[in-house]
Amino acid sequence: MSENKNQSRMQSTLQELKSINSLIDKTSRVRETNHIMSIIINEVIRLTDASQGVINLAKPQSEEERFKSILCFRMVCGGSFL
Repeated sequence: MSENKNQSRMQSTLQELKSINSLIDKTSRVRETNHIMSIIINEVIRLTDASQGVINLAKPQSEEERFKSILCFRMVCGGSFL
């Protein structure tokens, strides 16, 4: 049973890496910020089966937060939003 879980976890991790690689490949070909955000939103919506998404760019409060952004995606489940 443990080996089954481990194999499933490895498959899931591999799929996540493939998805990240695909997203990086698509966004690295584009220079315009709005187009990049649109690609990210559409790809994450596709991967998560969300109904919509938004990227909020937060102004950094410190040097550690300079790359901080907030991704929000809604999923419809039984007619209500989660």
